[in-house]
Amino acid sequence: MHNGYNKDKSDLGRTFRGLEKDKGNKISLESDIIENWKEIVDARKTDFSNFLGLINYRHWLAHGRYWTPKLGQEYTPSITYNIAESIFDIVNEN
Repeated sequence: MHNGYNKDKSDLGRTFRGLEKDKGNKISLESDIIENWKEIVDARKTDFSNFLGLINYRHWLAHGRYWTPKLGQEYTPSITYNIAESIFDIVNEN
């Protein structure tokens, strides 16, 4: 039966299928998805690290600022946009 889904045969596609098989709907954005992207797209590790920092900043904002994360940098709108654009470019390349 064909469902219109083409299996991604890349290293990343295989990794993600393995994660889905092992974890089902319990896959973590940070520790599973982004960390695997970071390993497979090795040349762009800094972009993924910046994105993880941005996600920590988002968590800090979303959860009432009750904890003090080590953000490593200031996240201005311009910096935030540049990080998001870099990740968008990586996703579109792969």
